[in-house]
Amino acid sequence: MKIAVPEYVVKHQLSDREMVFLSFMLYLTKREGRKTEFFFISADVKHILGCLQATNPELYIGNLRKVLRIGIMSWDTWMCILNPSKEEIAKNGAIMQTYYEITDPEAINIFHYLAGRCTDSEVLMDYDGLREHETRGARTKRLMDGFFSQSIKNEA
Repeated sequence: MKIAVPEYVVKHQLSDREMVFLSFMLYLTKREGRKTEFFFISADVKHILGCLQATNPELYIGNLRKVLRIGIMSWDTWMCILNPSKEEIAKNGAIMQTYYEITDPEAINIFHYLAGRCTDSEVLMDYDGLREHETRGARTKRLMDGFFSQSIKNEA
């Protein structure tokens, strides 16, 4: 299965799970802006990477530090932001993307889970200045569906 990832990450030897996380980061970056820092509950990132029970997650995020700025704010909170060089950014300021083939069944399942959660109308995406009922419905769903329907490419 092919997923959209930032073009600059393909040259690094990353696992399928790391590529799924980077695909998710690409989605968030396209949605909120290239300079936005995203804060995650560390258990969520560890689950995506497959190191939930690890006593030293630094061993698992070492590869990601090549392509992301990661800040461990506390035991429970991590900050992540895509970190391309100036040459890896398009003239319009967007991060260039390409498609990457993932084959790990667990990584594929996690990608489908993330895509499903992001296309669920109950997921809160537009939170600045909006009341809860305004964030639900077709507008949010269309934004999410557009990214994931373009990034999933199955080839027989």
